[in-house]
Amino acid sequence: MTANPTIILLICASTRLLSAGTAASSAEPPRPPLTLRWKTLADTARYSVKYVSLNFDAAPRTTGGDVLSFLNNPQYPAIQLSNRQEWQLYRLATTPAFYSEGDCGTFHLNAGFVVYQGSRIVGTINVGCGFNQWNYAPHNPQAKWGGLNDQGFRAMQQLLDDIYAHSKP
Repeated sequence: MTANPTIILLICASTRLLSAGTAASSAEPPRPPLTLRWKTLADTARYSVKYVSLNFDAAPRTTGGDVLSFLNNPQYPAIQLSNRQEWQLYRLATTPAFYSEGDCGTFHLNAGFVVYQGSRIVGTINVGCGFNQWNYAPHNPQAKWGGLNDQGFRAMQQLLDDIYAHSKP
């Protein structure tokens, strides 16, 4: 028995169309490149920062997640940082002594920071692995691989305590 070449061609064409349709529908729109130089974050008049915390009970699986996927979602409200909190974040982001040389392995997103210059997003920090791993975009050389050491973890706790103490419910 021989196969009908017309049927084989139709099956191949249908498979390609289905694959192309699936890839196109699941892809996120391209984002503009992030341009922040982390040392300039000290200029709290030039930048603003929002903090997004995920609700562990309601958050979907966040392996390798990105804070931008949860931005503008009422389930995960963004908290605007004060100038003092932005300064604490700047200090944490640019102090190499707060970071170790390693990372946590498989990254699970817990929270994140989004840095704006005007209305344009210029940087993100994805915080995961029990708040121990900070992944910067664009890359932040002062943070080594992004794993907080004990001293950095304490500085992060002070920042988050301040954010939660002064945020409105």
